[in-house]
Amino acid sequence: MDLNITAPMLVRSEAEAEYVNNAALWLRSTMKMEWANDDNPGQPPPILRFNAHGIYENVPCVIRDFTWNLDSDIDYVETGYTNSDKTVRVPVMNTFVISLSVTYSPKSIRENFSVKDYLAGKLKDQGYV
Repeated sequence: MDLNITAPMLVRSEAEAEYVNNAALWLRSTMKMEWANDDNPGQPPPILRFNAHGIYENVPCVIRDFTWNLDSDIDYVETGYTNSDKTVRVPVMNTFVISLSVTYSPKSIRENFSVKDYLAGKLKDQGYV
């Protein structure tokens, strides 16, 4: 099962521009596995927990795709990184589009899942959607 999220982002200050840029960097980083110079090379991307709207509670997922839509006809906010001479320009209005793939371990399905409990709503807080 996939969950698709469209998140409009509004940037009104340098602090918000830095936050949005860092959020995009974090989302990209969660799609990558550990590499040769990392502590645990070969480690797959992390399994995240998705919570939203009271419908999705503690849903185990991985980020399958991330797109940062940057419009060309919009103003930008320029921000500098702390302790760096580099600057980044972030549009005042932009959109994050995130695709999550729900992933359950075989062990959790064998030990915790039943259709009867699922239909009764008893598994909602355990991440089953």
